[in-house]
Amino acid sequence: MKKGQLKALFIEAKGTGQKYIGVMIQTEGSSEPEVIINPKENFNAKFDYYMAAYDDDLILIAAKGKKDIRITGAAAGASFEDIQSQLIDEKASSGWKEQIADAVDRVVDKMLKETSGNGGGETELRDHERDNQRNVPHAETLKDRGSVHHREY
Repeated sequence: MKKGQLKALFIEAKGTGQKYIGVMIQTEGSSEPEVIINPKENFNAKFDYYMAAYDDDLILIAAKGKKDIRITGAAAGASFEDIQSQLIDEKASSGWKEQIADAVDRVVDKMLKETSGNGGGETELRDHERDNQRNVPHAETLKDRGSVHHREY
């Protein structure tokens, strides 16, 4: 998230009559981010504070060089539950995709290391794995469909 996105969120929240704005802040040394929820009565003061205290990458200026403190997300809503679903629940539901992708990358890297030096096997394995990740039909499937493009594995 960038400062311009946070600014746009505040403008939209005020324009649409949202009751709350929540800001997710990650602090170096903390295992989980914190969420600060501000009521609409504080929107103007908090907007001014965030614009002055954070740089364009939403890193707290006063803490630079000491500790990494940054805004990593923001949401507007009619209730605390709205903020939670946008900031916390959404993060949790997308987190599993990241975990699976990381696991696949580790397995592929391990396989590539084990097969390196096999006369091109590394490239073929990498292409095969990339096709798997993109749900591209394998050469056998393409051959069955009469495709002219065919690679032997």
